[in-house]
Amino acid sequence: MRKKSFDNIWLFDHISNVINLVDSKVEKILKPHFRNFATLSNFLDKYDEFIYDYRKRHRRFQIFSIKILKGFRKAIENHFIYWKQKYFYLRSELNDAESKLLSYIDKYENLHQPKNTPNSQIKNYHPNIKLDYFKIINTKQKAYWLGFLYADGYIAKRKKNGKYIYRTGIAVNIKDKYIVKRFCDDIGGNPAFIKTEKIKSISGKYANLVRFRFVNNKFAKYLIQHGCYSGKGKAKRIKLPVLGLSNTENQHKLYLAFLLGFYDGDGTLLNNSQARIYSSSKKFLQEIKDYFHFKTTINYQETEIYDPNRKITFLSRVYVLTIPKSVFKTMMLNYHKSLLRKRIPLSDFGYKKRDNKTQNWIKRVIDRKTLIKLINTLPLSKIACLLKIHVSTFKKVLIDYNIETKPSHFWSSKVLASGHSIDVPEKYEKLLKNLAETKTL
Repeated sequence: MRKKSFDNIWLFDHISNVINLVDSKVEKILKPHFRNFATLSNFLDKYDEFIYDYRKRHRRFQIFSIKILKGFRKAIENHFIYWKQKYFYLRSELNDAESKLLSYIDKYENLHQPKNTPNSQIKNYHPNIKLDYFKIINTKQKAYWLGFLYADGYIAKRKKNGKYIYRTGIAVNIKDKYIVKRFCDDIGGNPAFIKTEKIKSISGKYANLVRFRFVNNKFAKYLIQHGCYSGKGKAKRIKLPVLGLSNTENQHKLYLAFLLGFYDGDGTLLNNSQARIYSSSKKFLQEIKDYFHFKTTINYQETEIYDPNRKITFLSRVYVLTIPKSVFKTMMLNYHKSLLRKRIPLSDFGYKKRDNKTQNWIKRVIDRKTLIKLINTLPLSKIACLLKIHVSTFKKVLIDYNIETKPSHFWSSKVLASGHSIDVPEKYEKLLKNLAETKTL
């Protein structure tokens, strides 16, 4: 429980106030170390910003472990051993000052009864947390959250005192705050630690996120065993986890719930008729496709992103897999406690909203077979230019037809090899220009 009268601010304020309670000669000795938060942090054998960090609103109630408090005591005792030898004529006054400092640490420890290490203090902040929640994925609820964490969760790893500690977190847009609260409740977490933050993306835009995170190695390692990797490149390393007993009805329900969780995190519903999931790992999507026997193809999208900090533009590639309508409907019926904005009445699913007029026109005048021939002969930008349409509109038509396009570097390498731009075959140039002239929207 939080002891608001004896939080971290109380501890640091009383330690720093000792300088006003000691003999004037001892005060001169202590003064260089009690000048500000940074020097007092160093006095306690911590980094410069330590006290500043633990006075912040969201950390002032984080109880220091026995290990940290022992570190405070050892640092204080070492300083005073040196000073008692150097200023032996002030031994009594120094003993009095040392006793005062240690008494505040003792009082803090007796009141809070902390655990041995910071990583073992999870129960102080989350008394009801289920640390073995993901040990066995044997319910649809667990499978759903595993899929969601594959998409919108993360495990951060860092080394501290020679050992790795793991932080598990989940972050979503503020409009989906309730889903973070539901996750917190399901694993027995403390909702007081759900925070709202304003994050600046790599493109320079700001977004309000809702985040829930905590440090515990046991909880994180169960997730890692099920394929939730930590560190950079996680999205490219993921693979379909092993859930339930093979070839059983319950296993299929678990995989449907997992797919729903991943769809809620990294999926979208287009025109009430096409549910799609996205991943940086083509292999992962292929495993999903193989398990569910999807007949849809895996496409990819390339987006140019400008990084204002490094002042460069780079290409981001993501793979796309469309979930067939029959699987989507079964997935929704299988588990109901999912993200509301991505659920629709099943009676409405499959009915498209009004399509873009230009897209409809392309579909009317160019069949799928001709489209495939065109994109294998010319860059998309060239085709769009001859048709007098925007290239993004043309890309949407190709996605609707599940036609995989060539990467942009394919055409640039051809230009470099030949030394000139891509020539347009006369028959295609004539076809596309004629179609552009007769376009009626």
